[in-house]
Amino acid sequence: MMRRNWIGAVALLLAVSSVQAGVSAITRASMDRTLSFVHPGSIAQVCVQEGQDVKQGQLLIRQDDRAESQQLAQLKAEAESDIRIQAAVAKLDQSKVALEKMEHAAKVEAATMLELRQSQVEAKIAELSLQLERFDHEQAMRKYLEMKGQVDRMQLICPIDGKIEVINVREGETVVDAAKAVIRVVKVDPLWVDVPVPIQFAAALECGQKMNVTFVEPYNTIEVGEIINIASVVESGSNTRRVRVQLANPQLRPSGLHVMVDVPAMSGSNANVSTTQPSGAATKPVAKP
Repeated sequence: MMRRNWIGAVALLLAVSSVQAGVSAITRASMDRTLSFVHPGSIAQVCVQEGQDVKQGQLLIRQDDRAESQQLAQLKAEAESDIRIQAAVAKLDQSKVALEKMEHAAKVEAATMLELRQSQVEAKIAELSLQLERFDHEQAMRKYLEMKGQVDRMQLICPIDGKIEVINVREGETVVDAAKAVIRVVKVDPLWVDVPVPIQFAAALECGQKMNVTFVEPYNTIEVGEIINIASVVESGSNTRRVRVQLANPQLRPSGLHVMVDVPAMSGSNANVSTTQPSGAATKPVAKP
């Protein structure tokens, strides 16, 4: 029985190694997000742990925002209150009534022109005061929204469905450098494979086309991926174009794996292409075993 299993494993390895017209590439996460805080501050709460599955919109980490929240509540109360506007409206109505009385009195010569002019000025001042209160109310709303945005930026919210890869802070720690990477979230289902295909073969490819992706040990499987993008810019150093292949990954195989991608346009070329060379080096054919 052990001999039979060993023979089967060897046969699978031989099948994997016999892929023709393969291009060596490395898998990558389809989504990879590194989050940081905008301003320095103390870490009040870490809501997740490394390796945890998270959902888009989920709270990950929160800075100490007690002082900012107090100020936010005050600005919110000012922004939502229109009592000053109501008082200015009442003052304007009062001044208009007084002006009407003065105009009537002036017609019957019971008031002087100076008194009439004074009533007109008071009505105008009341009208301008109302405009000023409305302007101040708009400014209060802007200040509230600005502070709300500042408080929101003191929380790191998950931008994608994925898994916590690494957390670089702990509760109670003070983040001094705002540029420090705080947390990283990745999504590996689906996986992406960026395949550097020689330009003479890339020209025959198109989005939606299927490509076989061979995983070596310890997986030893061949998966079918789909081309989702072909770069419009040629890498002049290697004379290749990046062809992005997406493949389902329900097994949650990690990114960073070396794979061999079977490029249909290269079928019959009887050569494997290795891309695990320094950036800028020319692509060299690797003889088949």
